[in-house]
Amino acid sequence: MTISVHPGSPVPVREQIRYQIELQILGGALGPGAALPSVRALARSLRLSTRTVADAYRCLEATGRVVGRPGAGLFVASPPAATATDAEAACGLALDGLLRQGHSRRRLAAAARAWAGRPAASRVVVTDTTLAMAELIGAEVQQGLRVRVVARTLDDLAPSDEGGDLIATLPYHRAVVERRAPGTPVETIHLAPAPQCERALRELPTDSLVLVWPTRRPSSRSRGPWSTACAATS
Repeated sequence: MTISVHPGSPVPVREQIRYQIELQILGGALGPGAALPSVRALARSLRLSTRTVADAYRCLEATGRVVGRPGAGLFVASPPAATATDAEAACGLALDGLLRQGHSRRRLAAAARAWAGRPAASRVVVTDTTLAMAELIGAEVQQGLRVRVVARTLDDLAPSDEGGDLIATLPYHRAVVERRAPGTPVETIHLAPAPQCERALRELPTDSLVLVWPTRRPSSRSRGPWSTACAATS
């Protein structure tokens, strides 16, 4: 597990720790059952107080991402089994968001029927201009899916010989994707910051500069998910 903190960031250190651990859990770098370092060990390696790390762990445990075992420490929790209630809630949130964007209920109902009538995809191809960004988005898309997710650059995109692909991309890449892989279903991904990050950004002065960078050096051989860190200054 790799954690880096930036004391000068407007995001509290305990939140930086929690966000980075959550990203590694969501991206698969920390799988179910993986043990987290002890509070003392992590505090010593980051040169922080044990109280700060303990607070971060308590916040993380409250999310359900990790579970405590008496006398053993904290471990990554197994993902909960999906239920009909979960599906209804997730669909409701997505549809409410589309309604706020101006789509009519009739249009959304027609889109839902068309989606339900499509054959299930056997693979999701996430694409972007860079492989690093495609891998980062792919790690998020993988959560909750039972099909394989692969990352491709736009330059490497081509129609599948076997079929069964579903391409996921950002809105401004859709036209390029449809030209390079005609006939392959395409879904548009809309990125949104976590509520905590959005609140932190909204509290910054309007002339602030926000920097985002990968916490690991880019490598064409890297197969793991990408995690990011950010700092802001006014």
